[in-house]
Amino acid sequence: MSHLLRLDWVGVESKVVYIHADNEVVVYALNKERYSTDGFLVYPVDVIGYEYYTVSHSPTNSFSVFALASKFPDTRVSIAFPPQSAESHPIRVEYGGTTFTNGDVLNVTLAEFQAFQCLSYDQADLTGSHITASLPVAVFSGNVRTWVGPQTSRDHLAIQLPPVAAYGLKFPIIPTPKRTTGDVVRVVASQPDTQLFVEGPPPRYYDMDSAGSYVDFEIPSNASSTVTADKPVLVVQIVQSQRSSDEKADPSMSVVTAITQYMSDYVFSTPQYYDGG
Repeated sequence: MSHLLRLDWVGVESKVVYIHADNEVVVYALNKERYSTDGFLVYPVDVIGYEYYTVSHSPTNSFSVFALASKFPDTRVSIAFPPQSAESHPIRVEYGGTTFTNGDVLNVTLAEFQAFQCLSYDQADLTGSHITASLPVAVFSGNVRTWVGPQTSRDHLAIQLPPVAAYGLKFPIIPTPKRTTGDVVRVVASQPDTQLFVEGPPPRYYDMDSAGSYVDFEIPSNASSTVTADKPVLVVQIVQSQRSSDEKADPSMSVVTAITQYMSDYVFSTPQYYDGG
């Protein structure tokens, strides 16, 4: 049944699953394909928001993608695609008979329990697309399939995005366990002129000049770090592709939680192993 709920290319579909419980529960989602799986924590309705910036990995050998889901009727959504950078492919999104590119704004209205998915042609990066909504929406982001780093081991990347209201200033970075290839960290700014400091060695400083702009840096698998910003940012961590068959894991992406979002009580779930995903 799960394949019947999968969103198809670019457009609006009535494919939203709503979970309601009489006591608090934890929901963890897996997007499963044979040999290509990623998972993410699903946020409850009371913490989804009105404003987001999307994030994917680039360069990619497949489509970058994001999707949003509405719980409420007549939800008006505006999607502003980021300006094109010198090194990136131009965005090309086709929807409703119109082609959208960098700097364009796509507007869509969602009914209750409707979703909208967006993909770009030509290996373009949708990172930094600015989503604003009249009512709270859930937003998911990633890549259909990509490699990360110098090797070509590929996988699907998927996360549920926190809203801008949940961004933070300080993020401890812990290497992905039992990996040797290191991690790529992508930081997305929510405000212009954001200053970013990454603990070393060596220490690194970045100036993020506009909202939706991003920086990438690597951390080795044997070292931790801390990211500190002077304005709220989104931080994601992507483990790099395996470099030998002895390391049986492909890329995956996760949201790094800001210190201000920490809690004192957690429940962990271990998904079932699925044919090398």
